Amino acid sequence: MFKKVNVRGVAKNPVDHPNGGRTKAKQPEKSPWGWVAKHNK
Repeated sequence: MFKKVNVRGVAKNPVDHPNGGRTKAKQPEKSPWGWVAKHNK
C-alpha cells in the first residue's frame, strides 16, 4: 500500500533523465527512454 513517487524529469540531473538539467529550452520534451514525449501537429 505504498504510493509510487512521481518526480518530474526536468527536476533530475542530465545523467538521470533526457529532460534533466537547466538549459534544454530549444529541445522537445522526452520520455525517460529518450523518445519525444509530446508531438505538436
